[in-house]
Amino acid sequence: MNANASQLLRQQLAGRDPQMATVGDFLRTIEEQGFGLLMIAFALPVLVPLPPGVGAIPGLILMLWGGQRLLGRHTPWLPQRIQHRELTPRMALLLETKAIPVLERMERMLPQSRALRTPREWESRLAAAVVILMGFLILLPTPFLNTIPALIIISIGLSYVNHHRILMWSSVIVGGLVFAALLLTVVLGGEMLLDEIRDEAPFPGVPAGQG
Repeated sequence: MNANASQLLRQQLAGRDPQMATVGDFLRTIEEQGFGLLMIAFALPVLVPLPPGVGAIPGLILMLWGGQRLLGRHTPWLPQRIQHRELTPRMALLLETKAIPVLERMERMLPQSRALRTPREWESRLAAAVVILMGFLILLPTPFLNTIPALIIISIGLSYVNHHRILMWSSVIVGGLVFAALLLTVVLGGEMLLDEIRDEAPFPGVPAGQG
């Protein structure tokens, strides 16, 4: 599938009666690109610094979609109630006049070179694993630390939408570095905390600072 997601959406709107189209129809039409669109849609609100715990819902949903793609699904699963929801003329108009132009602007910001462009299946699954890790970071009750994981998910979403291998690998590398840095910080912080506990509360008969 070489067309951009914006082109596919315009084709879908032009070729069907909007009253007969459903959310599921759109997702089936754009296939893997649907993962990218949904990831972008749910990660965008997380760019705003959130109080602890507020990122739980988008974090869990992003992890769910990342897990689906990691397991090999090419069309994101949604509850049947949502998939069967009709796209009314008003919804179709909003898509055509508001959402698609924004998506087209995002697509124009990407490098236009076709070299090494289409990711392989294993690369797409690797990116999905990074989405799961970033979703987990969003899920954690760490105030004001959601922005970077959300940006990485949006970047991966754009790479899915536009089958952009270079952008996908850049996002995967940055996401891996971010997760590794946070993991290292947690491990080192835990060791320092344990050292302080040992120094402040030694075992009976053991001088402070030993043990």
